Amino acid sequence: MKRIFMILLFLIITIGLFQISFSMEKVDGIYAIVGDEIILESEMRKISKNKDFFKIFNDLLLQKLMMYHAKRDPNIEINEKELKFRINLIFLDKINQCENKEYYFNNKNNEKDLFNTIRDVVRNNMYIEELYYKITSNIEVSPDEIKYFIIKHKNKIFDDQEKMYINSSIFFIKKNKIKQKKILNFLTQIKTKMVKGVDPSILFKHPFLRFFICKNMSFKKININIIPYSYKKLFFHSKKNQVFGPFKHGDKFYLIKLIKKEKNFIDIDCISIQKKYSNNDYFKTKSFLELSRKMVLRNWIKLEDIGIKNKCVKNYFQYKNWINEKQLPKDIKEMLHTIKKGEITRPFLGNFDGKKAFFIIQLIDRIKSDSSLSDQDFKKIESIIKEVKIQNVMENWFHKMIKKTYISIQV
Repeated sequence: MKRIFMILLFLIITIGLFQISFSMEKVDGIYAIVGDEIILESEMRKISKNKDFFKIFNDLLLQKLMMYHAKRDPNIEINEKELKFRINLIFLDKINQCENKEYYFNNKNNEKDLFNTIRDVVRNNMYIEELYYKITSNIEVSPDEIKYFIIKHKNKIFDDQEKMYINSSIFFIKKNKIKQKKILNFLTQIKTKMVKGVDPSILFKHPFLRFFICKNMSFKKININIIPYSYKKLFFHSKKNQVFGPFKHGDKFYLIKLIKKEKNFIDIDCISIQKKYSNNDYFKTKSFLELSRKMVLRNWIKLEDIGIKNKCVKNYFQYKNWINEKQLPKDIKEMLHTIKKGEITRPFLGNFDGKKAFFIIQLIDRIKSDSSLSDQDFKKIESIIKEVKIQNVMENWFHKMIKKTYISIQV
């Protein structure tokens, strides 16, 4: 089986090398001599501008070195039947690829030249194949080598982390609708004064805004095409200094003033107001979630029911999922290691989508990642080790034989 694989591999290489050899000029300068094999100047021109020049040149030198020593080895013989089979296979393939087939079929000399070129390339590569097989055929991988490889690379092969099946809920402090109405009314008043040319930053000193985060921002040369359509349509027929809003997006309320519009670009001034939660707001929310957690532990309610029809919190996000331990932040990972299956973490404050939120996580199950290897895994490991050993053997052979071989570079 290995033998068949090697034949197929070198058949592919032969076709590739033939395409190079066939395109060379019949009369060509000699760049280097390796034993009694030659490297042509045309071969060097083809690789001279390649970024991997030195690697390709070393491969070419190795091929010539193997070719030279294989021909001198009395134990290596080329099977003539196999040689003819390969020649005919490549010959027919080359003719089929040629647009001007009559050039060969109507001229016996051209056909003969092509056949001889193919024969030389195929024969040379069969010598390389035979020597390669002779050098590497006895390379085996022992069980101890596989064991050593697994121990050395266990962190890459195995995943020692736990997998956890968790039920997570994320809670935000619910907005007060009365306060939201007050914000909209206040922004409407600011809008009226902005239309009259009053600087809105003066209005930020109003006592009402001490519980809010207020920003007055300017943006220049915004491409109108990148703005969401629901907002873009505001500017279609707008006029300079026109004020839009107030409107709500996410946790913030906005007023926007158009300063300048030129083709697809606009300059705007933007006022944003966002609720600033006090320590008391967070304390009340956490206390409510602590109470709800106890109710979940007593099976009075489910975790996903917390926040339903409640004025204190909004259950924004809830999901059950298997998650790898290494995907979790360090603090959450440590927290989950302090609880048992079925238990629930105490509510803790974190960030979600750029906003502060409370989290409660229930640990439903945990398992160790599978650390067993299948037969296929062992075969892959064996193949990797063997490939490295073959590479080392070939490199050692190259360095050994190059010292024993006449090499001359014609500069």
